[in-house]
Amino acid sequence: MSLLISVIIPVYNTEKYLSRCLDSVIKQTYTKLEIILINDGSTDSSGDICDNYAQQDSRIKVVHKKNAGVSAARNSGLMYANGDYISFIDSDDRIEHNMYEILTSHLKDCQADIVRFNAYRGKHIMNRIPFDGLYENQKLKTEILHTMIGADKFGGTFIQGVLWMHLFKRVVIEDNNIRFSPDLRQNEDRLFTITTISHSKSVLFVNDVLYHYELNGDSLTQSYKEGRWEQELIYLDMLKQNVIEPLSRADNKMDLTPRLQNDYLLRAIVSIHYEFFTGHSNPFNFKKKRIAHIIKDKNVRISSRNIRKNKISLKENILLFFIKYRCSLFLSIFEELTYIKGKRT
Repeated sequence: MSLLISVIIPVYNTEKYLSRCLDSVIKQTYTKLEIILINDGSTDSSGDICDNYAQQDSRIKVVHKKNAGVSAARNSGLMYANGDYISFIDSDDRIEHNMYEILTSHLKDCQADIVRFNAYRGKHIMNRIPFDGLYENQKLKTEILHTMIGADKFGGTFIQGVLWMHLFKRVVIEDNNIRFSPDLRQNEDRLFTITTISHSKSVLFVNDVLYHYELNGDSLTQSYKEGRWEQELIYLDMLKQNVIEPLSRADNKMDLTPRLQNDYLLRAIVSIHYEFFTGHSNPFNFKKKRIAHIIKDKNVRISSRNIRKNKISLKENILLFFIKYRCSLFLSIFEELTYIKGKRT
């Protein structure tokens, strides 16, 4: 018996790329699909494009709803899904023509709860990691779930929780009532992925590169939005509540604190870069104030004092020194000079 795959695609103002995405799905060599398009209140022609495709392909269901963000759109898609497995695609990306044929062929040998594959970011493979094959039970927790929460040492291996690099068994999601948090405007996919893995019995890692994360010049992810760091803190709090605390209650010998602290520092550094690179046009004093706000956070201070490091670059050591001693002015100057140097090269 062949598996039914539910393909959930949230759509918002992506008229320039939507046909490319949908063509890559409807032309799959594996045809047992239900394709759920959630038009999240688009103000361009995206909704009409969805309707036109639905008229041509009976596997497509279109849901038009008031704009409420990508988490609510994906949750709506889950409400309509009936498949054995769930796949998520962003409407400005595309997939290889045989992606689902390859993934279902792997599932003939084992009915894993999740299949993890790889993707291109532009022309480059995204995240080469030293994991392959089936991970189950305790091995799944210690080698995969823990590494997804954070590296054991700063600069060490960690696994990206990118949503669309996974095929999820629907029963795991539904039996544990897992949904996307509408409070998160970023990292919502990572939290969903980690939470689902924490409730799974098996994850299969395959080396196939099947997804194309397209670097579109007008992507919303490349525009500056104030409050990125605050969103990181919401994510980290939810990660503690939804995943780390339940794991610790189940096994009181498990200490995930170092991994969480490394993730605090990593996200602080990413947020600092964001202020000076994505937000480069903002006044210097505004950026300095934002950086001071980030590095005075209690958990960042604790994490910087307790840090265990792998071999990292001189630049990263300088950043960690400034963070540890809360040198917001020197850190701001350092970031400004780094941005200027990068712009000239």
